[in-house]
Amino acid sequence: MREDPFGKRALFEMPAVDIPDEGEGRDAAFTHSSPLTSVMIECSSCGAATRVRFTEALRRVAGFTVWLPGLRFNRWLTCPSCGKRSWCRVRWLG
Repeated sequence: MREDPFGKRALFEMPAVDIPDEGEGRDAAFTHSSPLTSVMIECSSCGAATRVRFTEALRRVAGFTVWLPGLRFNRWLTCPSCGKRSWCRVRWLG
């Protein structure tokens, strides 16, 4: 086989790809949450920022929560990442 000093073969050959596991590929394409249909919940305890669907965030906020306006972490709710009740920040638009 000859060498390809300019890399032209890469333009015409299909690279080998792995077959995705379940939960990837087509399923992942249709379950992706866009910024308009999801919110970001950031936890002060574990430091994780988790994107959840808008309906999931509404369920968490509608339950027993405390809201203190003016603070960075101003909602006392259950963190979706660590599962503990702590002060969290809910960012509705990104």
